[in-house]
Amino acid sequence: MAVRTLYLVRHGEYDHSDLRNPRVGKGLVACGRRQAELTAEWLAGIGVHFTALHSSTYRRAAETSAIIATYLPHLALHRTRGLRECLAPGFHEAREGCDGGDLAPDASPQAQSRAHVEAAFSRFFRSARGEDRHELLVCHGNLIRCLLHRALEIEPWGAMPLGTHNCGVTRVRIGPQGSVTLLTYNEIGHLPMELWTEPGG
Repeated sequence: MAVRTLYLVRHGEYDHSDLRNPRVGKGLVACGRRQAELTAEWLAGIGVHFTALHSSTYRRAAETSAIIATYLPHLALHRTRGLRECLAPGFHEAREGCDGGDLAPDASPQAQSRAHVEAAFSRFFRSARGEDRHELLVCHGNLIRCLLHRALEIEPWGAMPLGTHNCGVTRVRIGPQGSVTLLTYNEIGHLPMELWTEPGG
């Protein structure tokens, strides 16, 4: 029976002073590029045959995934709006850098975020068919936290205050019948301590 293992990678440290829309601005700074390089090197060396590489379209995630792709040249890089940032649990006002995709534009920001998370969950957190799959998702801290709340059925929304470091890696296994197991959360042992930048979105 086939198993799908997801590796959710938060993007590297980015330029917080860039006031442009995150779709075109907020690219990686030198620290973030180094984080991405070390993460890519680590992923390439852990003995896993990765079968897919997906990335948010936001620049900070797109640049991180492009670096990872150079270390895993057998993978095609797929960028998707479905992995864009969302509102963090507990936020009720729209925040710069976050969105709920193109779903229910007349709904509240929180409702849009829930719909965005649900769509991402339905797309990626599903059973594999045929052979085992190991898939990389390069995205954002808030989205990773929200997906875990959804996967582990934790309510109320935002009950678990999880921090996600830049280029932290979270591993989730989806069994043949759809059961979800959290294997690791926010792995950062592949980064030296001077590159442990503050958790965020």
